[in-house]
Amino acid sequence: MSVLFTNLRIIMGKHKFVTFLIIVFTAIVLSIFGLLVTNATQAQASFRSFEETYGNKTFYACGETLSDQQYNEYRLNDSLNLYGKFLEFNRLMMKSERFTLISYAMQPVYLFSPEIPERFLYNYEFGLHTTPEYYKGRLYQHAKSIQVSESVVAEFDIKIASGEAFSDDDYHLEIGEPIPILLGSEYDGIVSIGEVLKGDYFEKCSFVVKGFIEKDSFFPAKGTMLSCDRYIILPVMTYEKDSEAARLSVLQTVGGIIVSSLGYDETLSQFEQFREQAGLKKSMVRFSYPKENNNRSILDQYSAMTKEVASQFTVMVLIIMLFGVIAATLTLCSALRENRRNFGVEMLCGATRVDIFKVALLFLLTVLLAADALSMMFAPDAMLSIQLAVLCMLLLSSIITAVYIKNMDMHDILGGNE
Repeated sequence: MSVLFTNLRIIMGKHKFVTFLIIVFTAIVLSIFGLLVTNATQAQASFRSFEETYGNKTFYACGETLSDQQYNEYRLNDSLNLYGKFLEFNRLMMKSERFTLISYAMQPVYLFSPEIPERFLYNYEFGLHTTPEYYKGRLYQHAKSIQVSESVVAEFDIKIASGEAFSDDDYHLEIGEPIPILLGSEYDGIVSIGEVLKGDYFEKCSFVVKGFIEKDSFFPAKGTMLSCDRYIILPVMTYEKDSEAARLSVLQTVGGIIVSSLGYDETLSQFEQFREQAGLKKSMVRFSYPKENNNRSILDQYSAMTKEVASQFTVMVLIIMLFGVIAATLTLCSALRENRRNFGVEMLCGATRVDIFKVALLFLLTVLLAADALSMMFAPDAMLSIQLAVLCMLLLSSIITAVYIKNMDMHDILGGNE
């Protein structure tokens, strides 16, 4: 055993600077490896989550298409009783067992109080005018908002970080009742759960904060994946009594996304059947498919992107691991080669190539353990993956080193083939 450690001290003593460099380099490799494994795991999880949420579904778009004249008449008088017809159409669509209607709308919400930062206002991302307006001494803040139906949470895996999700009763309100809302994660710390906000949603009203949505929640809208972090989320509401607000609200329930596995023709057929049953004209509602005209849907693009990112991280992890193994092995083999004469003398005294391998293994263990401890300072959250990397590097480097030692030429030292 003393001979083993003596040889280790000789090798490391002759190559102090190289040993130091390989320890630092290996520590850097292990740190990068750990971080890449963490990111690769997250990317793979993101891809699997995306595929489970969107991958096996086909999405169609629907909505009302009233002309300006029809819309104004409907909003003010509704002499054609379109309110009842839209209510029935929405009921048929929502109750369908063959597909799912996810109603959503991007209806602006005016907030009177409290005052909120500019990033929560419409057009902020586009660098346009977002300064709050004052009218008759009252502050009007044009806040970003989405109105959603009950099915949206289950279909798009939107989770609640704190507070409560919408209940069934939240989708059926009387005029004048406080409207429950969920807020994007960036609202946390600006307002609190249970706080009442004053504003305008078709008419003056109050909003009650029920909870906050989990950070990095997304919703497919406006041809992209929309981050919910800066949005107010409201339930698409059905009022019990006819009014202007009720008429405007029911139009929102018609617009949204149809999730179906029936195929285009059968889904359209079901849509048309419900339209006819409700007594609506074909010109009053629309049905469309994002992939029409051979255009890739935004969901296809995001699926390809998440899969590509996951694959790239995996490749990078393998490359980093390979670099670490090569660097450690080459350094060790070079040190063994330079100490070949010492090993030759020991073999003349009865040592074997197995004894040389033990020295090499001890050197590898020393370097990897030192690098392991150093890497924990840079990537403490990736401890498990780093330990696995150390074991893999030790195994691969040991195999390569063993092969090198077995074939290391000692004839000129030992004399012929002795």
